[in-house]
Amino acid sequence: MALEAGTFARASHEGLIVWHAALDLPPLRSDRVKVKEIVQNLVDNALKHHAGRGVEVDVGLAPDAGRVRITVRDRGPGIAAEVLPRLFEPFSPGDGRSTGFGLYIVRCLVEALGGRVAARSEPGEGTAVTVELPLAAPLR
Repeated sequence: MALEAGTFARASHEGLIVWHAALDLPPLRSDRVKVKEIVQNLVDNALKHHAGRGVEVDVGLAPDAGRVRITVRDRGPGIAAEVLPRLFEPFSPGDGRSTGFGLYIVRCLVEALGGRVAARSEPGEGTAVTVELPLAAPLR
């Protein structure tokens, strides 16, 4: 289930979400609904696992400059190495507390927009999920 707009705003207002965005980003010409769903799912997932240490969202250009990069990072318990390869598969929850469907939806939406998604995690340090989307989404 996606994070409700009110919950998202409340978490931001309470300082649970810290936003960092490059000031010189070119416009992202993409499906706004899909991009919003991607970010909401990632932030919702991170808020479930932040262990009281908040969530960071970084937005900037990817090194190839033709893509925007969005990284959502929590400082929670992390994800076991054996779970990471299946993290974006359906019904593959990392900790058994959810259905494991949110990150699968993220992967599907990112791929539909011509992008890519990856995760890295350190036990005890948290998890970062990075999405890269083309500045101009492919026509479908």
